[in-house]
Amino acid sequence: MATFQFRDHALHLDIAGNLFDISVNPKTIQSIVEWGRQAQEKANQYRSRTDPESVLELETFMVSILDRLLGDGASARIFAGREQNLFDLVDIMNYIVSEVRGYQEQIAAPPLSDYHPNRAQRHESKQNRFGVDVLREALNKLEAESCHE
Repeated sequence: MATFQFRDHALHLDIAGNLFDISVNPKTIQSIVEWGRQAQEKANQYRSRTDPESVLELETFMVSILDRLLGDGASARIFAGREQNLFDLVDIMNYIVSEVRGYQEQIAAPPLSDYHPNRAQRHESKQNRFGVDVLREALNKLEAESCHE
């Protein structure tokens, strides 16, 4: 009898020697896009401020995003033995977004050898597997918005 086994669809991340798994699904992507939008708004609000409190507020916001995405205490594990700063937090979030985008590309283009040739030809033009194009478009839009600011 044939047996079906689920494949591992978690995105495995190694951040500063700490391993994290996140599920890449529309809810996760939507959260990342929304948090990115909120981060841009906060950065714009604080752009004219030079007080240290504004930087701490941005750091606190970024830490909350990181902990919601990777799990409670993730930021403490990542920054163990290292001083937390806004630049590192932004770098980590950029890394996560980049890895999510790469993962999307990977699942959007399954090997054609898995299909019969004529089936592969029929489905070659259909790129929107499991809503991947929608997710990719949201990440591209977020990246474009952040480049214009």
